[in-house]
Amino acid sequence: ENTSPPYRRISDCQVEDASGRKIAMHAETASVLGALRRAGCLIGVASLSGHFQRCSQLLTALGLKQHLRHDLLQIHTGRGKEGHLKALQQTSKVCFRDMLFFDDLHANANTARGLGITTVVVKQGLSAAALAQGLREFAAKRKGSALMSAWLRKPLAPSKPHDPSTEEALSPGNSSRSKRNEQEAVEGGNSSGHVGAHLQPQSSTTAKQELEVEGGGCRQVESEARRGESGANARSSSQYGEEDSERKALKPDAEHDSEQEQRREPEPEPE
Repeated sequence: ENTSPPYRRISDCQVEDASGRKIAMHAETASVLGALRRAGCLIGVASLSGHFQRCSQLLTALGLKQHLRHDLLQIHTGRGKEGHLKALQQTSKVCFRDMLFFDDLHANANTARGLGITTVVVKQGLSAAALAQGLREFAAKRKGSALMSAWLRKPLAPSKPHDPSTEEALSPGNSSRSKRNEQEAVEGGNSSGHVGAHLQPQSSTTAKQELEVEGGGCRQVESEARRGESGANARSSSQYGEEDSERKALKPDAEHDSEQEQRREPEPEPE
């Protein structure tokens, strides 16, 4: 901001402006940017300076502009660097999670982290140590993301249904309770089938057979009841038949007596 072009390079990492003011950068910055460019990385600039031409000339004098992509130079004023970073993302088509950002202000670093960018705060410019730190954090972040993605893609094992009998079998003192239950069942007159059904769930086939047996027993009792009713009806009918026959047997005798009385001649009256 306070320099005056033109700039003249006086060493590998230092330039001088028109007023004789010297501007220096870190001795490893040019080599770090060169290594990143040869590795195929896209390198851009996010600056809040309002002097685009002056900054462009300074980058050229320092020998850094050759490592930068000209459409990734976001040099303009603004409220923070969020707009700069979003513009770099739209132009480069690189996701925020795949970016590595270096800045000397914590406020700008926090803004970049908020977007999901791996960020390193540098004190004296971009150095090989700062790049190594950034690469370690970037790799750890990617590894963590990969592990999380793999965990999310892993199918969940089906949960086993809750079985109270299992908890009862695993609980302390279960054997003693089982013995007491069996003894109480025997004393109470319960059959071994009911005790077994309580201690161990039966299969559907066994339950079906028991239902069929019980159903057959019900049908047998019902048939016996019907036979009993029919026998009672038969006995009632036979009883009524005997009474009718007795009445019929008595009726001819009465008629016979009346006929004899009619046939009997009147006795002569005494003179």
